[in-house]
Amino acid sequence: MTIARATVRPFAVSFRRPLVTGAGTVARRAGFIVEIEDGQGRVGRGEASPAHWLGEEDVATTARVLDAAPTLVGQDSGDLAAIVDAWRARSPAAACALDTAGVDLAARAAGVSVARWLCDVDASPWSRVHRVPDRVPVAALLATDGLQPLEQEVRDLVSEGYRTLKLKVGGRTLAEDVARVAVVRTVGGPEMRIRLDANRAWALDEARAALVALAPFGPDFIEEPLRDSAPDAWGRVRGLGIALARDESIASEADYQRVACGGDVLVVKAARLGGPTATLALGRRARADGCRVVVTDAIETTTGCALATQLAALLHHPDEAVGLGGARLLDESSAHAVPAHPWSEVGSPGLGDRDRGSLAS
Repeated sequence: MTIARATVRPFAVSFRRPLVTGAGTVARRAGFIVEIEDGQGRVGRGEASPAHWLGEEDVATTARVLDAAPTLVGQDSGDLAAIVDAWRARSPAAACALDTAGVDLAARAAGVSVARWLCDVDASPWSRVHRVPDRVPVAALLATDGLQPLEQEVRDLVSEGYRTLKLKVGGRTLAEDVARVAVVRTVGGPEMRIRLDANRAWALDEARAALVALAPFGPDFIEEPLRDSAPDAWGRVRGLGIALARDESIASEADYQRVACGGDVLVVKAARLGGPTATLALGRRARADGCRVVVTDAIETTTGCALATQLAALLHHPDEAVGLGGARLLDESSAHAVPAHPWSEVGSPGLGDRDRGSLAS
């Protein structure tokens, strides 16, 4: 297929309320939607939304790489992989958008979901036996400030059917974090899965104290408790009652090899890794190494959340929830906002029905 049109559209969306994280407070999301169209009018879509508040790629860098989008016109879509690889070295977010648009377009042409298409083009034994589910459970990101509002937020999510909740820690005092996690456990009940995310907020001694204090509430795992990503530092916070998860400390397969995840959880984001192709490859390798893999978006819009759903359908165990922070954080009045629901439909073709945000409603 020859690319007949390539378009880049910037967007900026406010959050419903600021999100306090261990890496600072975030109040809006900015990024780009990339569309490529073939000669038959089919359109593939991808999102470029760098997590700049984590000290990663900034939006200006993404924009500079995406300036090359007009040169895609006239290219064969089969040649996109080489362009994606070149972009990934400069801007993983831009590469993610182009890679996503390419696989979305190919899946639409084949009349199947992105997840199914990625299975069909894979020659490994895994692809021949993998069953793509119709839907995957969703983890809700909690963002309410204050204990009473948090209690009500958890009650509402329980009544809506959520069975996995995620809470940011490290951006407040440890006493405040403990009180907030206690509320989530008390209101959510003993069966609720609670994920914690410190965004590399703590020094070693702080992290050890935090894990000891938070362990009695039975968190499923905690993401990035340490500023130091070195394996020896991580070895000193294992065995304190909470499973550890790597997220922003792994931005490539080289990082994965360097840190030696061992039995840790690996959280993967396509925007950081440079697209669905690289994310799927790393996720499958980690699973083969015995790691538990969890897919999340990077607090993205409809397109990024749809991609996270497709990847979760390929990499998750059936009861593992995909993290779709954008589904509950973005201002619902925006055209880019995602309908929040405890289940996300895999859908077909491509990334799914964009008018419904590819999520169940």
